[in-house]
Amino acid sequence: MQDSKSNCGSAYRVAANITETAGDAALITAGVAKPVLFHGPTCLYGVDPATGAPVALETAVIPNVFNIMRCGGSGQYYEQDTHYTGVVHHDGDYGKWVMMAGQKYAGPLANNKVIASGGSPYGDYQPLWVSVYYAKQLDGQTLVKNAILWGLNVEVQAPPVAIAGFALAAGLLMALVAIPLFLEKH
Repeated sequence: MQDSKSNCGSAYRVAANITETAGDAALITAGVAKPVLFHGPTCLYGVDPATGAPVALETAVIPNVFNIMRCGGSGQYYEQDTHYTGVVHHDGDYGKWVMMAGQKYAGPLANNKVIASGGSPYGDYQPLWVSVYYAKQLDGQTLVKNAILWGLNVEVQAPPVAIAGFALAAGLLMALVAIPLFLEKH
């Protein structure tokens, strides 16, 4: 995944610049006015709960799944491994790819939330968290802080629905790492 126009000095340092502003996404993107760095990222795809088939999050409607951040229209799906072909997106395709998405669902472990991201929120070489990179002003700290607070908010949800889209393990891992980091900083 790369973006030749919205980046931090090089196409693989994608500066995602489209924030979703509906529903729960609005809680996570509140105050995010500048791009967010996704360094060497991938874009996301979902799973259709009825068929189990992979689907593009840019166009699919999956119950309880919502987009949070996208790259601009100059985002290009770029596969560095020539032995791999994209599942939903294909090498050379351009689009406003979903870089971060969330899901709320009830089920056997009732009232769960998951955020999946095509880049590391913190603790990586250059995580989403950075506020300046190659002189570009970014809002990564606001986005990551809002995502953690959204995840910590306990909610009661409608009757159980099928789990679709993201692995529960990713959400649990993020919570186990994010909560101590967040509490340490505040």
